[in-house]
Amino acid sequence: MGFELTITQAIYSFFNNLGLTEFWWVITNTYVILCIGFLLFAFLQRRWVLIAFYVGCNAIGFGLKELITLFYLRARPYSILNLDIKTNLTQNSFYSTHTFVAFISAFFIFFLTKNKVLRISGIVLAILISISRFALAQHYVSDVLAGFLIAFILYLIAKKVYEKYYTEKIE
Repeated sequence: MGFELTITQAIYSFFNNLGLTEFWWVITNTYVILCIGFLLFAFLQRRWVLIAFYVGCNAIGFGLKELITLFYLRARPYSILNLDIKTNLTQNSFYSTHTFVAFISAFFIFFLTKNKVLRISGIVLAILISISRFALAQHYVSDVLAGFLIAFILYLIAKKVYEKYYTEKIE
């Protein structure tokens, strides 16, 4: 068993022994709340260009995932560890799109508002979603880190372009 699989198994065992599996299944699906939350908040502020940037970042992220899948397939930890986990996910583990969407949403929320509660809530929820991917043995540590890094890099590029060409005030 490889080092990363050993770490993933240890994390899964730790969270599984706490009896919080149902909690993590709920958390893992809250990435949709972050996504819809950003879109609704931006829509109410009529931030159309920012919405377009957000949708574009998501499209690039999902396109990149599909491109990577053509060349690199890695089984999910639960299948290698022979865990009895019911899921309808594909077998390709790399990279975590849950983490990607959670963090790209949190970063855009951070950019959209100066409200500390919304900013912190977005980041905390993204972190919890990322942890849920380990806790449910859906991803390896590198899958989650890659999802975060891709979101962060795309956000930085989008932010730089947005700030260069658009001057909407952050409220």
